[in-house]
Amino acid sequence: MPLRFPWCVLGPSALLLSSSSSAQAAAPGNWSLAVERVFGFRRATTKTEVNGQTDSTTSSAISLFSNFGEQLGYPPARLALDYLFGSGVSLGGALAFQSVNPVEDDDNDNQVSWLLAPRVGYFASVTSSFAIWPRGGLTYVTTDLGGDNAQSATAITVEVPLVFLLGGSNVGLSILPYVDLGVGGGTDEIDQTITELGLQFGVNLFF
Repeated sequence: MPLRFPWCVLGPSALLLSSSSSAQAAAPGNWSLAVERVFGFRRATTKTEVNGQTDSTTSSAISLFSNFGEQLGYPPARLALDYLFGSGVSLGGALAFQSVNPVEDDDNDNQVSWLLAPRVGYFASVTSSFAIWPRGGLTYVTTDLGGDNAQSATAITVEVPLVFLLGGSNVGLSILPYVDLGVGGGTDEIDQTITELGLQFGVNLFF
């Protein structure tokens, strides 16, 4: 059953982060534009419940821009925009689009997915060229399976990017360990959750 965004989770998180400003946070810009989860390792577990019976499927992948087969996991590469306040608190989100044509689909229907992931975080500069950027938020993805069929998934997302600024510039390479903890989703007929963890790489531009 589809689950709506519990937006109330973000409010208290933002207040908690803003009250914790003991670390020196000096971002190289007020905005961060990034391409995230471009390459790396991913492992997803999908739990499906039908008529009281639960089935679990786990897949792992090391890949560039590609998803698991069978449309498991969340769309990988995504475009993100965050605003960084002077206190170090950040507010932003990520957006992704993916179109997959399953091999076993005789109707040649593409499965089209949209992902939205609002988040709050805290950008802490360790040195002039290295920062730790813990973030938390929600990930919501909806997939058109073709015809009148649709599927959704909602997760609580925690990620801790390690940002390395290249040559003292405003361009950074990020190493991103993360977990997407599935809390809801599925279709009109089934309940389904997707939990994914991994280590991914991306690029940030600060301005």
